[in-house]
Amino acid sequence: MLDKSTRTSIRQMMQSPQWEAFEFAFNDYKKNYFLETSIKRENEFETIWSASFGEGGKFHLNNFMKVLEDEAQKQ
Repeated sequence: MLDKSTRTSIRQMMQSPQWEAFEFAFNDYKKNYFLETSIKRENEFETIWSASFGEGGKFHLNNFMKVLEDEAQKQ
């Protein structure tokens, strides 16, 4: 997926103290946009659609971080 140079750069970023600030901002974003918002919408269809849309967004954000971490572990 990613070339060795890119993986090395990502690994170095993850090992730096600044990565903690990124993780904090990432988790704060998820908290504000996914965890603390009301799921209820104007009708049942809109509620289900909105919930599905939000869950898909959370899945892709979390999956991106997992793939990034997995790629950084490759040599």
